[in-house]
Amino acid sequence: AITSPVHVAGTTTMWPFESTMHVSVKDANGAVLGHGFAVFDGNTMEGGPFTGTITFTPPATDQPGVIEVAEISPKDGSATVQTVAVRLLASGN
Repeated sequence: AITSPVHVAGTTTMWPFESTMHVSVKDANGAVLGHGFAVFDGNTMEGGPFTGTITFTPPATDQPGVIEVAEISPKDGSATVQTVAVRLLASGN
């Protein structure tokens, strides 16, 4: 289960544009509760680790949600998206 802010970390197999991954926290209905960025910390074109801290508005009740991490192509705006299911804790938990 997560509360705000949430720390995200992972690895990518590519060098993200401007070394930035877009991160969103979404509720059970897909509404965006918060958005921010994770910074790529690699030095090769083959990818490496990224980390970030995302602040979001907690839902009124505990519920399922997702953390969505996206790399946006500067060429055509397409997104490579990965999601992780999480349990969102209500405000005050």
